[in-house]
Amino acid sequence: MKKVLIVEDELDLSQLLKNVLKKFGYETTLAHTIKEGMIELDENPPALLISDVSLPDGSGFSILEHARETSPELSVIIISGNLDQGIRERALNKGADEFLEKPFNLLTFIKAVENLSS
Repeated sequence: MKKVLIVEDELDLSQLLKNVLKKFGYETTLAHTIKEGMIELDENPPALLISDVSLPDGSGFSILEHARETSPELSVIIISGNLDQGIRERALNKGADEFLEKPFNLLTFIKAVENLSS
């Protein structure tokens, strides 16, 4: 079973994504801050990291940078509700494999996860 770490401060969204991934056979851990996400990333490395950009304790780009330094093979999806076009470009330039703009379609989400998990 593939392990996924979701770092998202919107509790309803993080739970929805966890439930969807469970139906597709993924073991999912939730974190709601960068600090929690970093601890999970270091102690229980996942195969896939999904992180929001805007988190209560800073920018999700810091967890992306940490992931790239410690686990370069890790697949990363960055999500954001910020409509600034520079966010997508910045995420991809910093090493994200995929970027999804909120709100996103769950089929688009699963397709991105499956593409990075195969």
